Amino acid sequence: MIKINGTGCDRVPTTPEAIADRRNQLVGNVSLFQSLDAVAFINDLPGMDAFRPEFLRRFEVDHPIRIPRSNPGAEDREYYIPFIEMSHELQAKLDYESKLDRSPENIGVLMADGEKQARVFLEQRQAIK
Repeated sequence: MIKINGTGCDRVPTTPEAIADRRNQLVGNVSLFQSLDAVAFINDLPGMDAFRPEFLRRFEVDHPIRIPRSNPGAEDREYYIPFIEMSHELQAKLDYESKLDRSPENIGVLMADGEKQARVFLEQRQAIK
């Protein structure tokens, strides 16, 4: 999963454009986090003995998939749903309109940042194993 909207912001938006941009980010994140909560609930079902052991054995499922946490402040859980975030530096430069810009130059900047963030993400996951 690649998350393009920041969870937090460095300063309280005060201009109409900044307020609208932050509102757009929050709306996108609410939808994302609701979906992640649904996935987390489904993955919690085996831990809550929601499936009978004989059923799980048929599919060779004996525990939830262990996925390292993506947020250092997250509570301890059996698993985490990882995501790659846009770099803080690039997030700070983008506004609502720039996220809709499909020009080759803008796409190139986004792809380069995504590749850089993916390398960091994979290095961090490798260190956890």
